[in-house]
Amino acid sequence: MNGVGDVSLGMKANLHHPDGSDLSVSVLPFVTLPVGRSSIGAGDWGAGFLVPLTYELSDAVSLDLTPEIDAAVDQDGNGRHLAYSSTAGLSVAVSKAVTLTGELQALRDNDPDKHTSQALAALSLAWMASDDLQFDMLGAAGLNDDTPMPGCMRGYRGGSRCWSACSCCKR
Repeated sequence: MNGVGDVSLGMKANLHHPDGSDLSVSVLPFVTLPVGRSSIGAGDWGAGFLVPLTYELSDAVSLDLTPEIDAAVDQDGNGRHLAYSSTAGLSVAVSKAVTLTGELQALRDNDPDKHTSQALAALSLAWMASDDLQFDMLGAAGLNDDTPMPGCMRGYRGGSRCWSACSCCKR
């Protein structure tokens, strides 16, 4: 598959403690516009709303929770349906430059063609090589039959965000 996919537009607003201290609360509404070709795009517009929450337990440990609700595009590309999820995580600063994060995610998709409930577990490692360069590794595993094949990602962030993904597990 080649080409441009759909375009997502969103805005993140920090409502409480944007510096990350204590309990931080943000909102992130978004809309997805159907500009991709039929082989890549969803075929209709979609929208969603996330509420990222972070609670700093100490200077080295934080809890994260991100509930999400979406008007997701139907699989056939005509209309929308309810989809919702929540992701919970625990991040530990192993050192000043290295952070280890474990996450669990549950997703419910009420597509008219097929309702699914997915469950995932993930573990990631981030290394800040300098103030403006970060390297990441992530491994994810599906916890039930509705969840797509597990995989891994590796990548880096610098002046512009770049990722490279690979499939490292087979079901």
